[in-house]
Amino acid sequence: MSVFERIDLERHGVIEASAGTGKTYTIEQLFLRILCDRQITIDKILVLTYTEKATSELKIRIRSGIENRLRDSHGKLRERLEQALDCFDMAAIHTIHGFCNRVLAEYAFENRSLFEAEFVDENSLMEEAYYEVLRKDVPAMEGPTDLLLELAEWAKKDLYGFRFDQLVFELARRIKPENGDELQPELNGLSLCVKTAGTLLDSLCAKYSEDWFVNFIKEYEELPFHARSRSANLRNALLPLQSLLKRYSKDKDQSAALTAVNLICKWLDSQGASRIKPSKYNKGANPNPALLEELDELVERLQSLLLSLEKLRVVLSIYCVEKVHKEARRIRESEALHGFQDLIEGVRLAVREPSSALIQRLQEQYSYALIDEFQDTDPAQWEILKRV
Repeated sequence: MSVFERIDLERHGVIEASAGTGKTYTIEQLFLRILCDRQITIDKILVLTYTEKATSELKIRIRSGIENRLRDSHGKLRERLEQALDCFDMAAIHTIHGFCNRVLAEYAFENRSLFEAEFVDENSLMEEAYYEVLRKDVPAMEGPTDLLLELAEWAKKDLYGFRFDQLVFELARRIKPENGDELQPELNGLSLCVKTAGTLLDSLCAKYSEDWFVNFIKEYEELPFHARSRSANLRNALLPLQSLLKRYSKDKDQSAALTAVNLICKWLDSQGASRIKPSKYNKGANPNPALLEELDELVERLQSLLLSLEKLRVVLSIYCVEKVHKEARRIRESEALHGFQDLIEGVRLAVREPSSALIQRLQEQYSYALIDEFQDTDPAQWEILKRV
């Protein structure tokens, strides 16, 4: 007895396996076994997979499997397989979105949906909403808009190759509040974040005068540690910090100062502000204890400023994602559009009702369901399949 023959077709079952170990082949073999052993027509077996490409591949493989079985079949089994090939266009092999679209169209009375609806690609809809947010909402944000965008490094790529605006679009596309997705932490108040960063900047300026910095850098240059590291720390952090604090103490241009200090903090960010403090000294050297205490305090203050700027980026990204979702809903409602997620949500709402006629009709239509790449990570898809 083969492994496929040992699977009980009268019970629900789950097969877990790594990529490339034969999950699709298993579905193909189970489909053929049901078709041959259960004496049902091909349209009674529902097969769902994740992508259009996978759906096409599965159709080809199942059809080929039927043709191979037909060569060695006789009598009534041969008749059923010939009928299956003749009616193969009726095979219910779909993506989850294709299945939901078909359900909403064929059972419009049962789910109280429109007979005809205009559908739009979800990515196109989200992109339209995103650019509307850029046009309308971003300029109206709390706090100085140019400063916020500069601090978020709007047009620059991060370590993963994303610009901030691209990251917002990608999050907005993937996060689905209707499925219970949430953005954490729940932070509010862009103006408060800018104010906090400004307060930390003011404390830096008040603490470290121009004369203090001149003496500090002179002593720092004499610290006995790797000369190349010392030179990089001076060039990328300490000297620019000295310059911007000197300028800020005169013009009090907080936007310019925060933008400048943001570049310093980004350079420090890969290792933290502590990278300006030597991790080890030259053999036999005696570092300056008083200078090291001052260096510890400076590192702590810079670290606090770095964290406040990072928090601002998080708040700004959450703000933009929420605005994009809100704008996408407005476009859907004003133009009577439906996206792929609306298909799933429409079927989920229809099967939620305790006395749903749709559930009964679907159970009458399909005797078996085979799910490839089961959508257990999507609560809406899981709920539909569990109820049906």
